[in-house]
Amino acid sequence: MNTGHCADLTNGLHLSIDWLSWTLTTTQSVDDAILMMGFDVNDFKAQPQGLNGYSSQLRHVSHSISIQYNGNENMGVHVDVSGSAVHALLTQFYEANLVNTVFGSVGFETDSFESTVLREFMKCIKEYGHITRLDLAVDDIGTNYYSLPELHDLFTADLYVSRFRSWKEVREYGKYSGHTIYFGSRTSSIMLRIYDKQAEQNKKLLSADMSPLEYTWVRWELELKRERAQQVMELILQGIDISFLTMGILTNYLRIINNDSPRKDRCTVSEKWNAFIDGIGKVSLYCSEPEKTIDDNKRWLTRQVAPTLAKVVMADASFDFIEFLIDNGFNRLTPNQLEILSALQGGTEHDTARSNG
Repeated sequence: MNTGHCADLTNGLHLSIDWLSWTLTTTQSVDDAILMMGFDVNDFKAQPQGLNGYSSQLRHVSHSISIQYNGNENMGVHVDVSGSAVHALLTQFYEANLVNTVFGSVGFETDSFESTVLREFMKCIKEYGHITRLDLAVDDIGTNYYSLPELHDLFTADLYVSRFRSWKEVREYGKYSGHTIYFGSRTSSIMLRIYDKQAEQNKKLLSADMSPLEYTWVRWELELKRERAQQVMELILQGIDISFLTMGILTNYLRIINNDSPRKDRCTVSEKWNAFIDGIGKVSLYCSEPEKTIDDNKRWLTRQVAPTLAKVVMADASFDFIEFLIDNGFNRLTPNQLEILSALQGGTEHDTARSNG
């Protein structure tokens, strides 16, 4: 069965999921996290310390998979899987979920013949928790399209259109060289990095006294976190394949253009870029701002307003100012806020206004 985590385009580029992280919120048990992946508890080894607020950590003995647990009550169990281990994870999940069929054989149970192992695994993540990070990689092995020096020249000449506000470049010199271009920041929900994968791999190979790679290799990586990773997961669950997702998101956030118009927004897209994305159209990951809940309002008031309000009350030695704030605030409620209050109280907007008038 197709794992669904990688694809080869007709233009020679290889695409893959290069990182996967999720948090299980319905359990605090590390055994549940291991069972969901299809592994055995003996496949993991305890580490001296935890990470990211968790006091305990397990790492797979063969693959780059870590599990963080024993955090606060609402932290659940967190799992990180690097790109080199994604295939092993999905293979293990597939084999652990094989069932006997009426034909005397075994099969992987899905609700669609077009499904993939990745999609079925994403269903488990959504049912028991939420995804926190997902990286999509584009490998240009042999550098058939853009080298890092060429990209440097294009970006310096402003021959690109991007949703990212800026880009930066990091070069390493010495025994182990390196070259990376970044769009976005590590703290944002989406970041693009383009780097010399040959140099990165040769650093590891030479450190291990192994022969270096002779061919050039440029990797493009989209690092998606929080709501962006959630949106990608939802698209995968809808049946959108990795090739369309990866190149569609990439060309939605970046395009290389020709210098053929005084106005940048009228410049045509470079033919090489069109060849690079293999004719795949844009995929938008637009997120609308969620409506603030009453609990959100309470948290904001506690965090931002409570100290100042306490100071005023202590200075006045009364709660008169708080009563004034409530009366003043009620008279300024918007129709949308009144509608939310009405829904919470089980009445109508007119009833809410009248009962508080």
